[in-house]
Amino acid sequence: METIQELFIDVLGSSAAEKIGSMMKDVENTYRNELRYLVKEDFLSYGLTKAQATKAAAVINLANRISSLSPKQVLMRTPEKVFNHFEYLKAEEQEHFIVCFLNIKNRLLGYKEISIGNLNAAPADIKEAMRWALRFKAYGLILVHNHPSGDPEPSRADIHLTKAFAKAANLLDMTILDHLVIGDDIFVSFQERGYL
Repeated sequence: METIQELFIDVLGSSAAEKIGSMMKDVENTYRNELRYLVKEDFLSYGLTKAQATKAAAVINLANRISSLSPKQVLMRTPEKVFNHFEYLKAEEQEHFIVCFLNIKNRLLGYKEISIGNLNAAPADIKEAMRWALRFKAYGLILVHNHPSGDPEPSRADIHLTKAFAKAANLLDMTILDHLVIGDDIFVSFQERGYL
């Protein structure tokens, strides 16, 4: 069975497919998390013509309908489940800020790494996160980030950012279900702490 990249080359030709080369990197992982949500406008932004962008969007639409590669929807009902899913962050030397998008049954629709920061901060773009939340048609969001220091105790900035996310989500009829801060084999859940 052809990969998505091969389908793009077949439909668009190799020169047009090269224009969206950054979309083609790690196709299997990207497809599972975000490629399936791309629309015509995304392809236009990568320099494709209107005709090429229409064909590229049709490839995505077709692949979404017939592919067995749709993401397995993981239940995220407890902070422990979220921690287990993102435990790899404990080894990172920079802060990574991830937003998880869930349906009404707390099943993971997908997630997006919003930012990578330095040793003690990862500025998160709320507008970018909400843009993806709308694409995923999410009901709820779970925020996840790591503290490279190993101490998961939330900072004032973490609490302030969570409240800002909650306000933005509320405007879109979504809710922040939790915010996990991951340290060395331990985590802090804002939900459990009563911060939400």
